[in-house]
Amino acid sequence: MLLSMQQTVAQTYTFNWATSALFSWLGGLFTGNGNNVNSSTVNATVTVSSNQANAFSTYSGFTSPSTTSHALTTDYLSNLPNMSVGVNFTDKAKYADIVIQFSSAVKNVKFNIADIDKDGATGNTFDEVIVTGYNGATPASDPSISKLWSFLNFYTSISGNTVTANTNDYWGGNSASSAGEQLGSVEVDFGNTLLTSITVRFRAASASQNNPAQQEIAIGNISFQRAIILPFTLTSFNGALNNNTVKLNWSGTQEENLDKYILEKSTDGVSWNTLTTVMASGKSTADYGTVDPNAAATNYYRLKQVERNGSFTYSQVIRIRKGENEKSGLRLYPNPVISNATVNINSESKLAAHIKIYNQFGMQLQHLQRSLIAGSNNIPVPGINTLPAGSYIVVVEDEKFNRIGTTQFIKQ
Repeated sequence: MLLSMQQTVAQTYTFNWATSALFSWLGGLFTGNGNNVNSSTVNATVTVSSNQANAFSTYSGFTSPSTTSHALTTDYLSNLPNMSVGVNFTDKAKYADIVIQFSSAVKNVKFNIADIDKDGATGNTFDEVIVTGYNGATPASDPSISKLWSFLNFYTSISGNTVTANTNDYWGGNSASSAGEQLGSVEVDFGNTLLTSITVRFRAASASQNNPAQQEIAIGNISFQRAIILPFTLTSFNGALNNNTVKLNWSGTQEENLDKYILEKSTDGVSWNTLTTVMASGKSTADYGTVDPNAAATNYYRLKQVERNGSFTYSQVIRIRKGENEKSGLRLYPNPVISNATVNINSESKLAAHIKIYNQFGMQLQHLQRSLIAGSNNIPVPGINTLPAGSYIVVVEDEKFNRIGTTQFIKQ
């Protein structure tokens, strides 16, 4: 059973505010596009907004927002381009959002934010910046945020994904960032976290005066790595009946883009109800287990596998029926098979099994290695749909390659 996930390649690309966004991003525009950023095949859309209608137009420092013609810098001893945002908030409940939306998932995202300081005129307004990454609609793990000038560590405070100008006298800094002054600058690093968008929220901290007045920040060039599509695989889906209880187990690999599993049950194979929801671990390999305490005479189970972007697929259906689990046995169903099939192995003990498929001439076509539990194991067999019509043999062996069982099926 295949879903999709993202895994990055090694090359690093840079979203440069001078060349990647619209060439005509003039001061006062609120959106811009970067197509095929740095020849990465990744497009980016940048949107600037506020919950105060005139927050940008009443700011007098420069025409805000802007990627040109401003005094702020984001790097020491360098005048690299950036996105500068100036605001004139009328109360401290107001904020501005800078959103960078990528056309496909990226990873190892890094950028600087400068001029997180306090108001130089009153000393009673303190900048606060909150950086949130998303994979689809799901918030990602907090980035690592560090001070650009770590030897002067008292100008800002960092907590999780939030950076706040310090409120102590002379500690917050109040001069505009420049090539020679980066007191209020930080580096944001999302590491291996998969992202499809980033939101930088700029606001006045809670300790600020009620009328925060004019403040500004700048966001530097954004480096990232591109993602490619690789398959998620449901490697096993098993169930064992004990009196009136069914113990269910399953395993998955490459789950980085998987959000959750929804286990569904039916007693007739037609009407389905949710039994439980299990959040995906997000790891490269993971095992799961749950219990159905109310087994019927015949029970059907399937997994709804939901990705972070909301899309989903279903696993193959497994059947657990009273009276089937008392003896060791092997069968493949449905038989004959058209496209998808499951091999059912009733094992007397826990073991590592080799599942092999041969054609009628004795040529081995597949070799799966799966862990079996004591009881009924239902294992999806990939690639059945690619086989030509004909007769095939399934052989199951233990870890020492001793034969456990053999069965035959017809591919239509």
